[in-house]
Amino acid sequence: MPSKTDFNVSPYYDDFSEAKKFHRVMYRPAFAVQARELTTQQAILQNQIEKLADSMYKHGSMVIPGEVTYDLNHFSIKLTSFTGTLANFAGTAITGGTSGVVADVLSVVATDGTDPDTLFVKYRNSGTDNASDKFTDGESLTSGASTGETGVVNTCATGSAAHIEAGTYYINGFFVEVDQQSLTLDKYTNTPSYRVGLTIGETFTTSTDDTSLLDNATGSSNENASGAHRFKITLTLAKLSITSTEDSSFVEK
Repeated sequence: MPSKTDFNVSPYYDDFSEAKKFHRVMYRPAFAVQARELTTQQAILQNQIEKLADSMYKHGSMVIPGEVTYDLNHFSIKLTSFTGTLANFAGTAITGGTSGVVADVLSVVATDGTDPDTLFVKYRNSGTDNASDKFTDGESLTSGASTGETGVVNTCATGSAAHIEAGTYYINGFFVEVDQQSLTLDKYTNTPSYRVGLTIGETFTTSTDDTSLLDNATGSSNENASGAHRFKITLTLAKLSITSTEDSSFVEK
């Protein structure tokens, strides 16, 4: 499946056509090189790679793991209140003032007006009674953050999450890297029912977006000049409704 992006637009004008059956661009001395010719050269090579890859992989195939896994013990803590900054809880250990239970905070989600501020945790050890394995409702929490955040537990719940490891997938004719990511499926229940997969984003990056694209030829007259843009594909772990039929920019895992 080729890229969904139309490259035959200003300022790129990539008018490569497979129907013309061109296989090489033959540059000639004394004739200026056209941007179109360089773009066509890339398109020819990409077309050849895609044909070979299509014989081995389906669109959305995992080439280098990256596998998707599910966590049905994605423990969540609803907060009644907290001091400091919610984001500072992430990556710290919290201790229950009553139970003595200790947990590592994996991530935080601020209130959306319906659900309260929530911490997602992995419990590290049982409480001082050697029996409690979760925080108790109403107890105070002390964060190990240097900024000294504290909180009060409203209730504890067990949610669900999906995780993907870093890897490479065959997407729209390209071999695309995916970063390690986590996605909360349900905050407070662990019976999720979704289509889980990767959303595909195709964008152009300019030197305004990324200054490393400016000419790095130190000492030349063209130093720091703007030049070619870059085409980029990003993969983001996402969930869709189980009844969703969206597949144009989504591959289910």
